Amino acid sequence: MANPKNITTFEYTFKQYISDIYSHSKPCQMDSWKDQFHFTRTERRGVIGLSVLIVLTFFFPHVYIYFLPEEEPTDFTEFEAQVEAFYDAYEPPKTKPYAYNSRNNYKNYDDKYNDNYDRNYSSSNYKKKEKTTYTKSETRLFSFNPNTATYKELTTLGLSGKTANTLINFREKGGKFYKKEDLKKVYGIKEADYERLENYVDIPATPKKEKPIYEPKDEAPTPKEKPEIVYFPFDPNTATFGEFMKLGLTKKVANNIINYREKGGQFRQKEDLQKIYSLQTEDYNRLESYIKITPVEVPQNTDKEPIAQLVKNPKPRPAPVNININTATDEDWQQLYGIGPTYAKRIVKYRNALGGFHSVNQISEVYGLADSTFQNIRPQLQLDPAPIQQINLNTATQDDFKKHPYLDWKRAKTIVAYRDNHGTFSAVDDLKKVRAISSDLFEKLKPYLTVE
Repeated sequence: MANPKNITTFEYTFKQYISDIYSHSKPCQMDSWKDQFHFTRTERRGVIGLSVLIVLTFFFPHVYIYFLPEEEPTDFTEFEAQVEAFYDAYEPPKTKPYAYNSRNNYKNYDDKYNDNYDRNYSSSNYKKKEKTTYTKSETRLFSFNPNTATYKELTTLGLSGKTANTLINFREKGGKFYKKEDLKKVYGIKEADYERLENYVDIPATPKKEKPIYEPKDEAPTPKEKPEIVYFPFDPNTATFGEFMKLGLTKKVANNIINYREKGGQFRQKEDLQKIYSLQTEDYNRLESYIKITPVEVPQNTDKEPIAQLVKNPKPRPAPVNININTATDEDWQQLYGIGPTYAKRIVKYRNALGGFHSVNQISEVYGLADSTFQNIRPQLQLDPAPIQQINLNTATQDDFKKHPYLDWKRAKTIVAYRDNHGTFSAVDDLKKVRAISSDLFEKLKPYLTVE
C-alpha cells in the first residue's frame, strides 16, 4: 500500500496492521469444523504414544507380580521354636524382692501368674501346637484380709499387679492393717478401688494381751544378813581394807580412805576422818572412840639452822660465759642459760646459711628463740670481726640468691631478670632499683652483697 503524503507514519502503520488481520482471518472463516481436529502425522504419533504410556502406568502395578519368579517358601520352624523357648523361660518382671517371683516358686505359689498367660507347649519338640493366648484374670469380689491376701487374690479383686506388689511390700516391711481405713495408706489404691472393696475387707480383731496379774508370794524373800560389826582400836593412816569392812564401813568409804592416803593425805587428828567423802555422820560418831592416831615424829634440827635450809636448793645457774657468735660451736652455745641442744643447732645452722653474723641482733631472728631468752643472754654475746660470705650480684645464679635466708625464689628470679634486661650492676646500691627489694630488705642484705 502506498503511503500518501498527507498521512502520518503512525496512521499508516495502524491501517496496514488492520488490513493484514482482515486478510488472514477471512480465509479461516471458510474452513470446515473438521479441520479443527486435523493433526499431522507427527502429532498423531505423539498422541498415540502418550495414551499407551498412561495405560501401562495404570495397569503395571496390578500385572507385574504375575511375571516375577516364584520364591521358595521360608521355613519358620526354627524361629517358632525360639519363640516357644522364649515364652517358656519368660517370667513376670520382678517388681519386688520376694522369693516367689522365680519360676519354680511361681508354679507353687497359688498359681498366681497362671491368669496372665495360657499356652500349650510340649518340651519333646519345639513345634507350636496352637497360638499362645493371653487372658486377663476375671475380676470378682469376695471377703479378704489385707494382712494375709495373696498376689492372686489381690489381682482378682481388681487391683493392678503394681498395687498388689506394693501392698505385699508394706506387709513384709512390718506394716499391718488394723482397720479398713488403713488400706488407703497403700500407694496406688485409688479412692474408687477403696469404695469398691470397703465392704469386703475382713480384718479379724486382734486380741489384746492381758496384763499379768500380780500375785504376792506367800513367803517374802529373806533379806541378806548384814555382816557382824567388830569394834577395835584402829589408825586410819594404816588400817587395811578388811579392817574398815569389819568396822561396818561400806566398800565405797573404805576405798575413799585408802585413795586419800595414796595421794599423800594424812590424818593428824580424829576430826580429819570426817573429810572423807560419803562417810556418814552416824558412822563417825560410832567409831570416834576407837580412832587411835599415832603421832608422826618430826626430826629435830640439831644444828639449830632455819627450817628453810632443809628445802632442796634449786640447781644453780651456770657461771656467765662470753662467746663469739661467729665462731661458737654447738657446745659453746649450750653453756648459755636457756639454750639447749636444739636452739644451739638452729643458731649454728642459721649462721651458716647467712654466711656469718654482722650484728648481735641477728640472733633474735633464729626460729623459736624467745625474746626473753635473747635479752637474757645478750650481754654474753660478742661479735669479733670476721669475714662474711658475700654474693656477687653480677655472677650469682638464681639458686645462689634463693639459698640466702633473706631472699625467696620470687625475689631471686626478679634480681636475675633485672640483670639480664639492664646489664650488670655497677654498685651494690643499684639493687634498690629492683622493685621487689624494699629499703628495709636492702639494708639487711647489703653486708652480704658485692659487685666484684
